[in-house]
Amino acid sequence: MSESVAVPRSNASKADKAEATTRAANQIMSAEVDAREAKTRKLREARMAKEAAEAEVAVPAAAKPKRKPKARTKAAASASAAA
Repeated sequence: MSESVAVPRSNASKADKAEATTRAANQIMSAEVDAREAKTRKLREARMAKEAAEAEVAVPAAAKPKRKPKARTKAAASASAAA
């Protein structure tokens, strides 16, 4: 019978493990950025569509010209001052 010798499994060096971890972290962050940008794009398109719809509905009527304030007469001015 042959005796089995325990051989350490060091197939990947520490640098390789660190590189794999970094690569996995970068993939996760990249996926999060892509998801955030897609959500932002979707929300922006929805806001723009809503604003366009509101602009169509709320077309302002011709603005009424503002009335000029009436000039105060001397009689009206003295009456309000006496009161």
